[in-house]
Amino acid sequence: MADGVEESTAPVRLAAALPWHAPAWTALTRDIARLPHALLLHGPEGLGKRALAWRLAETLLCAQPGPDAAACGACTSCALLQAGTHPDLLHVHPLADSNVITIDQVRELREFAALKPHSASRKLAILEPAEAMNLNAANALLKVLEEPPGSTVLILVTPRPARLPATIRSRCAQIALRVPGSTEAAAWLRRQGIEDPKAPLEAAGGAPLRALELARSGEMERRAQVLEDIARLAEGVEDPLRCAARWKDYGTEQCLEWFQRCVSDRIREWMSGGSEIRLKAENSRHLKGLFQFLDAVSEARMLASGPLDQTLLLEDLLI
Repeated sequence: MADGVEESTAPVRLAAALPWHAPAWTALTRDIARLPHALLLHGPEGLGKRALAWRLAETLLCAQPGPDAAACGACTSCALLQAGTHPDLLHVHPLADSNVITIDQVRELREFAALKPHSASRKLAILEPAEAMNLNAANALLKVLEEPPGSTVLILVTPRPARLPATIRSRCAQIALRVPGSTEAAAWLRRQGIEDPKAPLEAAGGAPLRALELARSGEMERRAQVLEDIARLAEGVEDPLRCAARWKDYGTEQCLEWFQRCVSDRIREWMSGGSEIRLKAENSRHLKGLFQFLDAVSEARMLASGPLDQTLLLEDLLI
């Protein structure tokens, strides 16, 4: 297989069942024999969509899944998965030197889907992140979805379903992962050894896996620096060009996510200040300006994953 289109690369029990996956898992396994031919798993970053996709693949390929629909981990199929050599599982992702999924990769997927299963009762293809498909690849995938092979289940994974063509979304059964409640998320993080999960959860927008990553890395310090930069920029005492260079080093998309959340929080604070405050002309203009700037930050965040120069993008926004 070419790079970016490869047979199974994940071991059995890729991830333990995550508690906030329970509603989605129940929906997926309620009548697993009649599972739709195409699924779209979506939700914010940091919820474990990839882990859920692999867990479902393990179950669908397993010869004797347990009563909770978990893969047994002992049959021949599970052994092949553990070795990363299962012939009935395909993983499609961007090439090593690219950030897109190409039409050639989708054509290979189509050829894979057209073949009969080797050892399992069905074939599985996981495509992630689905929004990485270029236009030609998306059109090629649409043909697969319009004439689905009877023995193949296609699982698309994306944090940004709106970036997929509506024609593709409409042909997939959509499974949305939701951010869990703060109590559930905090309890899970404490079980992972995070004594004070409040700040990481806030930084991660409530997504537990992202919060865990933040807590175990140096990103909380970087986030604090970004928030300090924002405050100093608002006061006019910080250089936007210096901030742009620092944010690019930290990771443009991550910094813009924090910036977007900061502006959203400011809007919520302003909106909760009472109608008598919001109705004043000056405050109304300020609120309108905040919404306009939120749109600008959101647009910059979308553009950050494209071919534009990230330093110039940040400089333009911060100036």
